[in-house]
Amino acid sequence: MDAVQATDFAPDCVDAYCSHGECLLALGRPKEATAVYTKAQMLEPKNQAISSDLRVAKDLIHLQSFAERDMEKGDYRRVLFYMDKAIKQVPQCAKYRVYKGESMVMMRNYNEAHEVLGEVLEYQPQNVDALYAMGLCLYYQGNIDDAFVHFEQVLDISPEHEKTNAALEKAQTLATKKEEGNDAFKANKYEEAFDRYTEALAIDPLIDLTNSKLYYNRAVVCVKMNKLMQAIEDCTNAIRLDESYTKAYLRRAKCYMEMEQFEQAVSDYERACEQDRTPEHLQFLQEAKKALKRSTSRDYYQILGVERTASVDVIKKAYRKKARECHPDKNVDSSEEEKAIQEKRFKEISEAYGVLSDAEEKRRYDLEQAMEGAQDAFGGFSKFGTGNVPPQTQRTGRFGHANMFNANQGANPGANQGGRQRYGFASRPFTSSRFTSSRFHNV
Repeated sequence: MDAVQATDFAPDCVDAYCSHGECLLALGRPKEATAVYTKAQMLEPKNQAISSDLRVAKDLIHLQSFAERDMEKGDYRRVLFYMDKAIKQVPQCAKYRVYKGESMVMMRNYNEAHEVLGEVLEYQPQNVDALYAMGLCLYYQGNIDDAFVHFEQVLDISPEHEKTNAALEKAQTLATKKEEGNDAFKANKYEEAFDRYTEALAIDPLIDLTNSKLYYNRAVVCVKMNKLMQAIEDCTNAIRLDESYTKAYLRRAKCYMEMEQFEQAVSDYERACEQDRTPEHLQFLQEAKKALKRSTSRDYYQILGVERTASVDVIKKAYRKKARECHPDKNVDSSEEEKAIQEKRFKEISEAYGVLSDAEEKRRYDLEQAMEGAQDAFGGFSKFGTGNVPPQTQRTGRFGHANMFNANQGANPGANQGGRQRYGFASRPFTSSRFTSSRFHNV
């Protein structure tokens, strides 16, 4: 104001115009500054300092215009680029620092944004744009109470502040949708709960911690609706937004157990135990490991529902009956989850028949089963002197005991791989065309 009055009282004073222009640049008003510096230059056309300040003002017009355009477009990286250049020209301009801080918030650089905006508020505690941006930063970090304190400060100073009112309205809408989803779930209205959580997730993609909880809540609903694949996807999204979300790991692990994807379940339970090592979580992990071990040693007789002494004809008859029940053509109208389960069963049945219908394959399989039974009976063959051998020096096979026959030989790159090498013999893999799924399409 003093600079404006000085130019009014002394219209021929160049220093007054320069001071006025400097103030306008510090306020982020380069167009007005350009007009003032132009008047000063008319008074002293050969003054190099005035010419330099005029060029700066004109550059800032373009930088500010580009930044405002890209802020509208949501191209926050470019806004940051332009504001860094502007701040280099006018370090004292709070407006450009607020633009920079808000862009950092939208780019999820919360710590850096907090620092930039904090510096502005330190010397301008009532800067409404800085208060708004700081509130937004806190909101996205999950500090809801502190965020609303900042928003209230803004509205106390400027009740019509557009961005703050929009942020509060969005926050209220999200809270309402979430609460409606919770109420619908408690009332066992799972379709409605799913819809409300989905609507809430669409409101603000940047509020990571809240959206993480919404994804988790929707995953719980999906489990109730028997949509296990959707539940796994939602848990994955919850973890993506919050890697420390133990409940999401546990829920996804449980879904994997239901889908008989035991290896993934073990991985999730291990992560949950790393974050929260409780007796209950350790028990879940042990159960998943046992299920994984059982799944790698399938009982083909049980899969086909026949006795171990069953004849080839009985095995063939049982196979045909089982295969018809879960053949892909029988499940055309089933859900994707059910199709996946039946497809897995069909492959297991095909694999079981492929082994038990071949005399040599059946002999090898029976031998393996007998050896595994002996291993369980004698505690992993510790009586044979392998119990105290350091893990790095043991040579173990699929059966868990030390491979006494190969102890002096090189490592077998095919060990523990798929196909018939699981029995310890090099032979053709189980993926033979004799019993791949394509062979049974006409069952």
